[in-house]
Amino acid sequence: LRIEFEGTPNVITTPRGSARAPFSATLIWRIDREGRLWFASTDRYRIQRADVETGDTLLVIDFDASPVAVSEEERNLEIAQIDSFVQRTGGTTWDQSIIPATKPILQQFELDDQGRLWVRMSSTDSVTAMDVFDQSGRLLATTSTALPFWSYDGQLRVRGDHLYAIVRQGIRASVESYTIKNLEVFYGYLRRAPLTEVRSALAAVQG
Repeated sequence: LRIEFEGTPNVITTPRGSARAPFSATLIWRIDREGRLWFASTDRYRIQRADVETGDTLLVIDFDASPVAVSEEERNLEIAQIDSFVQRTGGTTWDQSIIPATKPILQQFELDDQGRLWVRMSSTDSVTAMDVFDQSGRLLATTSTALPFWSYDGQLRVRGDHLYAIVRQGIRASVESYTIKNLEVFYGYLRRAPLTEVRSALAAVQG
């Protein structure tokens, strides 16, 4: 099976790195429990299921959907982050016009433990909107939640009646702040001296 991505990959390249432009289309895919491949380009609502061995298309889910505009606030936030990346990796300037005016229609999709397909779409706010399909491609429901799952780098999992968000390169803990001192309790570190004494010793060395 060979999949060709028809979208335009907008890439920002610097002397020491590269990054995909925000809001540009990408290819998303998942393997279901029967070994079939589900895949789509995020710039259109067209999801296909295929046999990996034969390459045969088994199912196509195709809907008309209008893209959501990128707000000025979202665009400015991404520009600031890219400016920082370019500076850190030895670049000077980059073409801001490669940022699309609209978001990808699809954000991500996931397969749950019952074989249902959960399709997450772009929205105009922080609401996470999802269409749910069975394996025959029949639309079962459209649901949404105000919980900020949209901020979890696309990693959602549905198991039973629960929707989980997976955080990568991050941490959440039941403490008031994420200082190293407050996190020590979670990894069994035993402090041998009070911080006040450590600060005094540090001040003496630096003085």
